Amino acid sequence: MRITENLMVNRMLQDLAAAQERLLTSQQQLATGKVLTKPSDDPVNVTKDLSLRTSLAEADRYLKTADDATAWLQNSESSLAAAEDILQRGRELAVQGANGTLDNNSRQALTTEANELLKELVTVANANYNGRYLFAGQKTTTAPFVLSQTGGSSVVTYQGDQGAIEREIGPQVTMGINIVGDQAFMPAFTAMINLVQALAQNDTASLSGSVLDDIGNAEENVLVQRSEIGARMNRIERMRTYLRDSQTDLGTTLSGIEDADLSQVIVTLQAQQNMYTAALGATARVLVPSLLDFLR
Repeated sequence: MRITENLMVNRMLQDLAAAQERLLTSQQQLATGKVLTKPSDDPVNVTKDLSLRTSLAEADRYLKTADDATAWLQNSESSLAAAEDILQRGRELAVQGANGTLDNNSRQALTTEANELLKELVTVANANYNGRYLFAGQKTTTAPFVLSQTGGSSVVTYQGDQGAIEREIGPQVTMGINIVGDQAFMPAFTAMINLVQALAQNDTASLSGSVLDDIGNAEENVLVQRSEIGARMNRIERMRTYLRDSQTDLGTTLSGIEDADLSQVIVTLQAQQNMYTAALGATARVLVPSLLDFLR
């Protein structure tokens, strides 16, 4: 093989370029703290890195969904707690109204308060979260309950449906987050409407009997719904804990693939700098002499 000057120059330039590339890679690793700065650095680990990042993104998405589901359930639970307070006050009014010695003014005051409690219960049952009605089934843009008067009596109509609202809170884990409104509130509305009518009619027998029974049944129903919400929230919290632990494990694995050993990188960088400097010096010594130097 004939060694020409051009061949020598090209080979030395290639070697210098390779040394510069290695030096640049070490400088980038030191600046970023990452071993993987481009796909060609380590194709196998880059593939693992992308897979881990996808898993981390999925876990983050599930956590956000779980947070939204928890907020929905918390608002639902608050509404049911308010309904329970209304029913408890209705029970007190029924006991007071059952007293046959009440004068007309006192009884009228009780009737007025009971009617206001009924209106408040409608407001509570029409609670919404982020502009979506909580107890309307899947018809979340429509107020589920409407209070009207028919023949002098109050009537509450349910305008929602029986549809479930579901959220994916984990890998292949889907759960319903809504409580259907008519199941949760219609017994309470029935009890409060009967309370208002009994007070207005001075029906002490009903107030001490069927009305109190209706209120008791409604309270028990609300308690069942609140218990169901509590169970769902506990399930979400367990899934949230699993997802956070999973994120921690994935992050540790990702760090092991991506993160550079800075002390080792510094040593390598110093060695590469020394080698590059030496290569520059050798190249200068080789390239400076020429044929003319020997012809003089």
